[in-house]
Amino acid sequence: MKLIMCFDDEEFADSIENVIKKWYPGQISETKQSKIEELIKSIYRQEFDYNIIFLDMHYNTVRQDGVRIGEMINKMLPDCAIMYFVDNYDEIPKVYDVAHYCLCKKEDAEIWLKHFMDRLIKDNRENLQNQYLELIFRRRHIFICQTDIIYIERKNRMIEIHTSEKVYAIYSSIKKIYNQLNSLFERCHGSFIVNMGCIKCVDGDEIILKSGIKIPLGETYKKKFDYRYQMFIGNKF
Repeated sequence: MKLIMCFDDEEFADSIENVIKKWYPGQISETKQSKIEELIKSIYRQEFDYNIIFLDMHYNTVRQDGVRIGEMINKMLPDCAIMYFVDNYDEIPKVYDVAHYCLCKKEDAEIWLKHFMDRLIKDNRENLQNQYLELIFRRRHIFICQTDIIYIERKNRMIEIHTSEKVYAIYSSIKKIYNQLNSLFERCHGSFIVNMGCIKCVDGDEIILKSGIKIPLGETYKKKFDYRYQMFIGNKF
């Protein structure tokens, strides 16, 4: 995760940066201080690639305030987590319309910062787990976007993960893989897991994918699969 902070008060920015580097040397790969003008330019030039931003409420050198900048980030960079650090809590009502992670008084920053950062990192990790499947493939640590996975098949001791671009063959158990997947997926057979978004139709004891591939629907899994698939279809409309 990468963090950028924008404060006119350089002493405050330095103290926060030191705390972040001390507590999160592994989780936060980059910490940067930026002038607010540079931040705005990087957003409009589509050069902004940070996961977390620390904002003040007021700036001396631009007409924009922290609320307007927060609204711009919400619109253009919705996945970026915003944390506000303010001089007093009278500022709270001003950010009601901005999607932000927290608001903290500057004098309390060192007390509460670790609590907020721990929660943010935990939430981010859980979000990544829902979006990506984490694997060891050919001695490399990789993440596969779960929406790219079409189906998963067990072949003896190997698990084959079929994506839209390639097949990943790894040593694992189908149960372990299933427990890592999000709600797009359901087990349909002792040897198969299918992405329900890739299904064209279900015909008796066969699942026909949009690609034309046919996957068996096992009797043991049929009742649960039928229920989950009907729920999936219902939620789409």
